Amino acid sequence: MIKYVAFVRRRKDFTREQFKDYWLTKHSQLEKVVLEKTAVKKIVANFTTEMAGLKEPPFDGFVELYFDSIEDMQAMIKSDIPKMMNKDEENFIDTSDLTSTEKPRMRALVEEYVIGEK
Repeated sequence: MIKYVAFVRRRKDFTREQFKDYWLTKHSQLEKVVLEKTAVKKIVANFTTEMAGLKEPPFDGFVELYFDSIEDMQAMIKSDIPKMMNKDEENFIDTSDLTSTEKPRMRALVEEYVIGEK
């Protein structure tokens, strides 16, 4: 299993709740299209929460996209899907880090190994 992970910040004019709500009610509709039209196996949205004593995290959420292979991921990247998703991301994500060399978007391609599960 190959997993692409991208960490994002919310737009400055969005509260955490507005950011989460937009992602789960509007952006998720496009993610369903991704699941229908590509080899993406699973999409997971994750959101930071406030915890007493901890500093503000450097991101507000992150997405996980699961693929069976790197080839499947590359095929999705070459399609029109990323353009569609990036356009909608402008509605709720701080996209200034997409072109910044000082604070580039944190993202990674990883292999997932489940150590245990209950």
